[in-house]
Amino acid sequence: MSTLSSATIECNVSVNGIRFGVSELHITNQLVVSAGVSCERRVSHTGEVELLIGGAIYRVLDGRFVEATFPDHGAGRFLANINAVSVVSVFDWLGQQSDQVDLARFRISERLGIAYDYRNPDTGSYTVFAPGHWSGVLAGQGF
Repeated sequence: MSTLSSATIECNVSVNGIRFGVSELHITNQLVVSAGVSCERRVSHTGEVELLIGGAIYRVLDGRFVEATFPDHGAGRFLANINAVSVVSVFDWLGQQSDQVDLARFRISERLGIAYDYRNPDTGSYTVFAPGHWSGVLAGQGF
């Protein structure tokens, strides 16, 4: 099993050992160079740099790491380890959080910095984000 087949999440701090706020170069050095996997780079419609690494997407905004998205379906599924707890269903786990909200087919816990995209049940994914990064979305300013 690849080291990138799981998402080790320290809420509001890091994902797979990558701390929120580090540079794009740091991400590529730690995940691409050291793990020996390929990286595709693109820019989203919102201006975020997206680094596609080992099936996950790491996003950088204004030169700093702000979020990562992991598939939660099929052979490319990433298992979640959240604050040292293995979570079988991120969607269900988020539903148990006291601050959980459902907005535009996303289940979100801003306190934990995790959102689950369930717009298409066959291709669900979860996104781990830096503190404050989704505050505009939650305030109704859209995606």
